[in-house]
Amino acid sequence: MIKIYFVWPLLCPIMNESLEFYNCIKEHSNLVLVDDFDKADYIIYMMDLRNVEKNRWYKKEDLNLDIVHKIRSHTNYHKEIIIDYNDWVDTKNNIESHILPKILLYFKRSMVDKTNLSLIDNYPKNIIPISYAIQNNYYMYDTSINWELYNKDLYDICCMFNIKEKINRNINREIIPFTVNELSDKYNVFVGTVQDDNKKSVYNDVIESYYNILKNSKIIVTCNPHKWEGDHRLWEALLTGNLVLCDEMVIPHIMKNPLINKKHIVFYKNSTDLKSLIDYYMINDNERIMIGKVGREYCLKYHTFKNRLDEIINAIKLTDKQHP
Repeated sequence: MIKIYFVWPLLCPIMNESLEFYNCIKEHSNLVLVDDFDKADYIIYMMDLRNVEKNRWYKKEDLNLDIVHKIRSHTNYHKEIIIDYNDWVDTKNNIESHILPKILLYFKRSMVDKTNLSLIDNYPKNIIPISYAIQNNYYMYDTSINWELYNKDLYDICCMFNIKEKINRNINREIIPFTVNELSDKYNVFVGTVQDDNKKSVYNDVIESYYNILKNSKIIVTCNPHKWEGDHRLWEALLTGNLVLCDEMVIPHIMKNPLINKKHIVFYKNSTDLKSLIDYYMINDNERIMIGKVGREYCLKYHTFKNRLDEIINAIKLTDKQHP
């Protein structure tokens, strides 16, 4: 059994992506959670928690100071793993620069240069790309409902971003909702965000009204944030089993079990290309339905947070073989 110390120096409950990984570790047959640095074979820090003491957005009264002190004094860096889902592309808020080269493994979601759609490779240590995945709470919600009883295909197309009065032509999340809305004279379209009356957390809870629109749309159009790549919306869309159209990305093409264009998902180049693809797939029902079905099955097999944990474990084993 591999002993893992999942460090959580906050007084609040574990949340967001951290909770996904924590639950996966807890349920894994070859891993056991421990609560001590010395007892652990490997130490996992999520996001910027290794540097929690030095980041101004964490208040002292929100910290477990005993754990913070232990983080400060820990020097067995070769046991440490960071899983970073933060938006920023650098590592300075997550770990001190002189420590970074000494740690065992660093996984990072946001490491794409959006100007030329390429991986950033000038870090002082080899950084391993990692992506979001299907969250367990959305999977449980999806499989708990008999969707045949719902208003199937309520919309032809949905795009879950708001239309702005003034559009920045360099930002897809402003261009694409406008583009989809222009098609409303031809198709039944939903464009906009859905407010949740219960003020649920976007990360910890299922926003049912939002997911119900995704699930009951023939085509889901999404796009990435302006300055970084990857969000949960992509995986929630793929979970539905409907056709997903997404702007071009980097990591889904190079990660283990890549998303293949026109097999699991369809990537568009720009708004003109998007309109053309929508017209095509609205006519070609069988092709549209097949891509959505295959994409869902593929992502449930290879792109859950359990799969992401397995990717990390495999990287640990590979590193141990290279440096016994």
